[in-house]
Amino acid sequence: MMTKVGSRVAILLPLWALASAQSAPYAQPAAPAPSVNPVLPAKTPVRVKLLSALGSKISKIDQHFPIELAEPVTVDGVALLPAGIRGEGEVVHAARARWGGKPGELILAVRFLQCGAVRVPIGRFRYAEAGKSRSGEAMAASLVLTPAVFLVAGGEVNVPAGTLADAQTVADTALPMTAGAPCPAAP
Repeated sequence: MMTKVGSRVAILLPLWALASAQSAPYAQPAAPAPSVNPVLPAKTPVRVKLLSALGSKISKIDQHFPIELAEPVTVDGVALLPAGIRGEGEVVHAARARWGGKPGELILAVRFLQCGAVRVPIGRFRYAEAGKSRSGEAMAASLVLTPAVFLVAGGEVNVPAGTLADAQTVADTALPMTAGAPCPAAP
């Protein structure tokens, strides 16, 4: 509806049209959702595979060896770590079998899995094994012939490549988001 007031033309709008025009929402772009990196909780079980052969006779203390995640790690149905990512373990103690029937000893520990640029600390795994003790045979030999005790050696410990072991994550770890996945898949 238009009316002429002096030299001006006024457009009169019904009151309901004015009210609805003012209350119409302005089109605002949606705020981007904050990118939240998933967190892998502490004490999450992981299964790793040892990638090199180790043994009480061939391994040295502080020697590092490669490991690989054998199975994907899922938390609440969401896969956080894909199988195949690599990490590292360490020889904590190694001793050869000795004369007198003393067995070889080997203690291993896993240290971390590499997820992109983030190291996921793992532990609560200790591979400790002793070789076969032959001290009884050495003692029997010494009763017959005293120097023979030095000729009996204990058994060595050998861990072949591909051995599977269970471990746990040590601390809560925020994982990087890469292409919509928490951790890049292993090559």
